[in-house]
Amino acid sequence: MLTFVVAGTLTLTTRGGHTTSLNPGDLFLVDELSAAHMGISGPAAIADWYRSVVEPDWPGPEAKSSGPRNLDAARAQRRSQDQPNL
Repeated sequence: MLTFVVAGTLTLTTRGGHTTSLNPGDLFLVDELSAAHMGISGPAAIADWYRSVVEPDWPGPEAKSSGPRNLDAARAQRRSQDQPNL
């Protein structure tokens, strides 16, 4: 299950209580079974977001990892450059 945030902030919560906040341009990929047990909290009603089922092997063997990143630093840089976090 792929979640993509267009506008606003979306907070996802696992059944275990762990949370992550997604901002515009953020992508969140999780298997369909785990997605079924995640809750949405915060101002989700005013956030624009989409969720789509993707193939289990998505994005495929051609995809290249950009390596681990500090998300807070990446978000600050993205805001200064007005670029999505893909």
